Amino acid sequence: MQIIRLVEPGVPDRVIGIDELPAGMLTGVETTMLDGFPRHWKQFNPVHHVLFFKTLNKDKEKWQEITNYLRRACSSNIRLMDKIENMAISLAPDSKAQLAIEPEDIPIVPVPKDIQREADAVRTSNPASAVQETTMEEAITEAVAHTCKNRGRGKLSEPGTCARCDDLRNKKEKATAVAA
Repeated sequence: MQIIRLVEPGVPDRVIGIDELPAGMLTGVETTMLDGFPRHWKQFNPVHHVLFFKTLNKDKEKWQEITNYLRRACSSNIRLMDKIENMAISLAPDSKAQLAIEPEDIPIVPVPKDIQREADAVRTSNPASAVQETTMEEAITEAVAHTCKNRGRGKLSEPGTCARCDDLRNKKEKATAVAA
């Protein structure tokens, strides 16, 4: 489980837990020890990732990547808010107050294990290749079941009826042509 601390200037930091992200998704993100937190927090999770998700461009991009992954990977019975950062819980009621939550209060976004393994396998097979990155996106999309506004959750619609489905088909064809 990864704990992500969302930092926004002038507002108390917020935290959210994610069951498991694919290997490498949090590379380049600042990690910090829980210095200054009560001792039992270190037993819960000794390290958390810090994202300045509103001020630093690299962190904005990383947060966008994480939220896009969660939208693709989480099943339909998990209710995600429009802005996933609104699901995070504030560490304190205001910026001058002391820590007000316990580790058990942190909301955890569950990600299905089979999706994580599939995404990890595709990402670690050849991370330098742009074709592999495209293949990972397609693998996640296929495993989660593409959402089409014409047909609802499940299958792709007929060619020519949905632009998103047509784009997905074109990506699949290009990836198989390059791989062959």
